[in-house]
Amino acid sequence: MSISYKGKFYIYAGVTLCCIGALVFLAWFLFGMITDAGARILNAKREALSLVAKQEQMGMITKEYETVRDLLPALDDMLLARSEKLQFIIMVEDLATRAGVHHVIEAADDVQQEKKDASVPATTFFNITVYGSFPNALRFMYLLESAETYLSIDKMQIAHAGSGAIGQRSKENVSLGKNDVKMQLSVKVYTRY
Repeated sequence: MSISYKGKFYIYAGVTLCCIGALVFLAWFLFGMITDAGARILNAKREALSLVAKQEQMGMITKEYETVRDLLPALDDMLLARSEKLQFIIMVEDLATRAGVHHVIEAADDVQQEKKDASVPATTFFNITVYGSFPNALRFMYLLESAETYLSIDKMQIAHAGSGAIGQRSKENVSLGKNDVKMQLSVKVYTRY
C-alpha cells in the first residue's frame, strides 16, 4: 500500500507539530524548574544573611553581657528565703522610719506552691497599712519598690485618714493629723525555696 503525497504531508506535519509541541512543553517545564530553583536559592541566601545578622547580634549581646555581668546582682540575693520573713518585716520597719510614716504589717495567707512547677515563682504575701502625710506615704511606696528584695505591689488604696480632727487616732492606735492619709498595700514578695 502506498501513501499519497497528501497523506505523507499530513504525517510529516503531524510529526513535526508533535515535536514542536514536545519542545515547547520541555522548554516550559525546564523554565519552571529554573525559576523554582532560583527562588529556592534566593530564599536560602536571605536565610543565610538573616542567620549571619542574628549571629552578629548574639555576639554583640554576649559582649554586652560580659561587660555588665559583674554589675548585676545575683537573683538569689534579691529573693527572700521563705524562712526569713522577719528580715522583710524589719526592712519594712526601716523604710517606714526613713519615710516618716507609721505602719502596720501583716503576713497574708501564703498560697502553697509545689516545687515541681519551676515556671511559677514562689511568693509570700504581706498586707501593709501606712499612715502619714501624702508625700511621705508616696516616699515609703517608692522606697519599698526600689528595695533590694524582689517584690511587686499587687493592690494599693489611698484614702483620707480621718475627718480632719487633729490628734484623732486610727484603729491601730496611730495619732493622725488633719491632712494624713491611709495607704493600704498588698505586696507580693518573691521567695526562694
